[in-house]
Amino acid sequence: MIRVLAVEVAPMASIGRSFQVPRARPGPHELHPAPGTHDLDGGGATSYVAASRVVSDVLHHRDAGHSDVLAVAARSPLEPERTAQQLAEVALDRAEVVVAASAVAAHAGALAGRPGALLVAGAGAIGVGVDADGGLKLRDGRGPATGDLGSAHWMGRQGLLLAMTHGGALADAAQARFGEEWEGLATEEGPEVTAQRVDFASDIAAAAAAGSGEAYHVVRSAAALLGRTLADASVTLDLAEVPCAIRGRLTSLGPTFVRQILSAATSLDPRLRLVDPEGDTLAGAARLAIDRSTPHEAHVVRLPDRAAS
Repeated sequence: MIRVLAVEVAPMASIGRSFQVPRARPGPHELHPAPGTHDLDGGGATSYVAASRVVSDVLHHRDAGHSDVLAVAARSPLEPERTAQQLAEVALDRAEVVVAASAVAAHAGALAGRPGALLVAGAGAIGVGVDADGGLKLRDGRGPATGDLGSAHWMGRQGLLLAMTHGGALADAAQARFGEEWEGLATEEGPEVTAQRVDFASDIAAAAAAGSGEAYHVVRSAAALLGRTLADASVTLDLAEVPCAIRGRLTSLGPTFVRQILSAATSLDPRLRLVDPEGDTLAGAARLAIDRSTPHEAHVVRLPDRAAS
C-alpha cells in the first residue's frame, strides 16, 4: 500500500486527506482514507507562494503522518505546472509531487478514472468532459462575474433580483435570512456577498416547493442552464455512450432537481447516462497520483517524473 496525502488548494479554503492506496491500479471502490485520519483544513490561496505555504502546513501537520506521494488539486487561477514547481521546494524531501487542475481531479474522482462527463453544480458550476484518448473539454466555470450559470450563486442573485421586482415569497425569504437591508445583496459585489447569495439558493428551492411561481422559475432555469453546461462538456466526446456524474451542493435540492438537469442535458446529448459519483476531488487527486493509465494522464504534472527518467 502507498500513503497519499491529497490536498485541494482553492481561493477561499483548502482541505487535505490521507489515503491508503493499493500499489496496483486501484479499482472504483479501492480508495479509502487512511485509518485513524481525518480531513485537514487549510487556508485559501490564489498565489503560488500562498499555495506552497498552505500545502506545507498540511503536509507537516501532526495528524498528516508520513506520505509517499503528495497529490494536489489546484483550483484556478493556479496552474498545475507552476504549482508543482513551487511545491517541489517544500515537499520533495518527503514525497513525490503530483498536481492536476481541480476540475481534472474532480472528474477522475467522480468517474473513477474513466472517460465521460462531470457536472459540478455548487457555489459555481463547471462541466468537465474527458475522452478515452485524454481530450479535455471544460465548459463554464468562469466565476460568478461572467459565468457559473445555474449555480447556487446564480440562483441566489436571480432570486434576489426577482424579490426586488416582485416581492412575495422570495422577498419574505430574503428578509428572514438577511434582515431589512437585504436588497443590496442583489447588486453589490464581493466575497461576502457571493457567499450570502450561495446560501440563499436553498431558500429559493424551499419557496419553489411551497408554490412560489418566481422561485420555481429560478429553479427550473438553473436546471436548464446546468443541463446545457453538462451537455456542452459531453457532446464532442468520441464515445458511443457517455457516463456522466453530477455532484456539488445543489444536488442536495433533491432528486427532482437532478432529474431536471439530466433531462435538459439529454435533450442535447442523448448518449448521456447518469452514474453515481465514485469519489470527490481529493479521491480523484489520490487516484491520479497512483494510476498513470487514466485518460487524464496528459493533464497531470509529476515531480520527479520517474517514468520519464
